[in-house]
Amino acid sequence: MPPFRYTGLPSPHGILHYGTPNLKLKFLNFLKSLPCQEQFTTDKFSRFFILLMSFKKLYIASLIPLFALNTFATELEIPDIIKKIKFTVDFQLRHENIYKKYYTDVSRQRYKLRFGLDFYLPKNVKLGTRISSGTGYPGSALDTFTNLSGEKKFWIDRAYMQWQLWDFLTLTGGKMPNPFWTTFSQEMVWDGNLSPEGFAQQIKTKNGRFFLNLLQMVANEDSSNQHDQWMIGEQAGFSLDLYNNVNFTLAAAYYLWTYVDSAPLGIYVMEGNRRVGTTSQLANRFAVGDITAQLKTSIGSFPVNFQATYINNLRSRLNPKENIGYKTGIIFNKAKQAGSWEIGYFYEYIETDATIADLTDPTFGDGGTNRKGHIVWFAYAPMNNTKLRVRYYNTKVVNENLPPNKDDIHKLQFDLILKLD
Repeated sequence: MPPFRYTGLPSPHGILHYGTPNLKLKFLNFLKSLPCQEQFTTDKFSRFFILLMSFKKLYIASLIPLFALNTFATELEIPDIIKKIKFTVDFQLRHENIYKKYYTDVSRQRYKLRFGLDFYLPKNVKLGTRISSGTGYPGSALDTFTNLSGEKKFWIDRAYMQWQLWDFLTLTGGKMPNPFWTTFSQEMVWDGNLSPEGFAQQIKTKNGRFFLNLLQMVANEDSSNQHDQWMIGEQAGFSLDLYNNVNFTLAAAYYLWTYVDSAPLGIYVMEGNRRVGTTSQLANRFAVGDITAQLKTSIGSFPVNFQATYINNLRSRLNPKENIGYKTGIIFNKAKQAGSWEIGYFYEYIETDATIADLTDPTFGDGGTNRKGHIVWFAYAPMNNTKLRVRYYNTKVVNENLPPNKDDIHKLQFDLILKLD
């Protein structure tokens, strides 16, 4: 089969050449799958490509195999095994003010940019990939504007293979989306940006009412220590439609962390968790029980979402135990379609060793554990796929005799969020 050919950018009309009619049709079908409301023509696609190139190329050549840098010509084929390609974009722009009672206040501007490319193969197999901005921290893709507008890095955020073996069983391996059923209230355990590395199995009944999610996550591999650290997690739950427009979901989970008190977990350390001396090695053991509930209903034409999560580190062996946490709140309406809006309120309380601090929501205080406080926000969607949000945090330390000691934090965030998926 003659390959699709890219020959540089001599003009907007000369960017693309096609091989056989079947290949041309396949490539046009790929363009139609891109997240745009208008159908692409050759001219529209070439202008779109030039626009992407203006963002310092953003490693598009490594992200999208069908695109190539304008510094050389390349030939490649679209294998027949690829049935569908999905391209996603996620962009966030943030202004943030952090007011600290006992430390220096902070004002900063940040951004997040992620590109995803998923390949759908025969027999319900998917290859998922995503690159992301950020600093490499597993719980955030945000990076700060600083250093005289210096260049920013991209990281491999997702790289996984997923196979739906049967209707009720899905197997995943690699750096993947979180396989657990999660809510905003559960970000006290798993930050929403986390892409765990390891293996997962997801089982659900045909009607989706009952589910079982299993994850074997590699926490850290240390060649100097025979005790590699893992998180072995199981989550079981159900989701039932109780009445018209009323849905209730309940899940119980158990997350066992192995050998986390024998060596450091990694280079990214958040506040909270008691450590061994001045090192990052955890002093406590962790086996976290998690119960999360969600009630979805509506008041008039407005959707309402109630959430609550309770956690307990069942293996805490230090005194005081400092091993419980909870988070509960409500989201009223949903800012999704053009002209829609939402408001939200949550209260969070999390003790020092309730869970692994390094993977919690980094925006609650300075991230980590040993903190309590309020979260409130308002969001408005000026157009489809775009959201403006104002979010405020008012937090205090739970036990000031433990890190981070006295550290009251007020935080105000202004976000512009764009998602194309």
